[in-house]
Amino acid sequence: AARVEGASWWQVYAKIVMPLSGPVLATAAILKFLAMYNQYLWPLMVVQTDNLPNMLAEMTRGTSRAVISARPEQHHPADRGGPTHWGITEGVARRNGYTGDMRALPQSDAAEIYKQLYWFAPRFDAVSERLPALAAELFDTGINMGTGKAAAYLQRALNALNRNGADYGDISVDRHIGPATLAALDAFLNKRGKGAETVLIKAVDALQGAHYLRLAETRPSQEAFLYGWLANRVGAS
Repeated sequence: AARVEGASWWQVYAKIVMPLSGPVLATAAILKFLAMYNQYLWPLMVVQTDNLPNMLAEMTRGTSRAVISARPEQHHPADRGGPTHWGITEGVARRNGYTGDMRALPQSDAAEIYKQLYWFAPRFDAVSERLPALAAELFDTGINMGTGKAAAYLQRALNALNRNGADYGDISVDRHIGPATLAALDAFLNKRGKGAETVLIKAVDALQGAHYLRLAETRPSQEAFLYGWLANRVGAS
């Protein structure tokens, strides 16, 4: 009808389409805001720590880095994880409830998987209450190598740095962040002070780099990934 009355396409868009779209766009904006806001409100309700801003910052930074640094869709024939989208392998996506085509995996779904599977589940959030940068390093290592291996690296480092048990006792390298690991971490912090975090990050990086080299040496097919691992993973948090 507007065209019959002589309105141009721009007039139709500006005076009809946009006003009609206003409520829809406003509703979408409100729902998006609430979803983003709740991601920060929930930790404020359940986490009791003065270090919460740093925890959220490291978790968000690590999740964003993991998603952004991953190419949207990639698959290397030598990669045993199968087709990958936003850094999430098909196997991981399926185990976390995604049933669609991997090429259509939403970026928001990938970010949620990262947070739940590689931050909260392995208790790296508890590490972040004490040392946020170390937690970010464990988060990144866990994404690439598995959260159990990342936790084991921290446990091995704590055992090697306890001066033969003089500062605190050895802990079991059980690949889980629990009360014993956190107690040893607290004791190490009390003994070593401000420099403790940097030393632990270096120790985790050293163990990670050694693993990559050993993997390339024992499995020639993995040499295709070694340069990227060392360039982008070791010391990259």
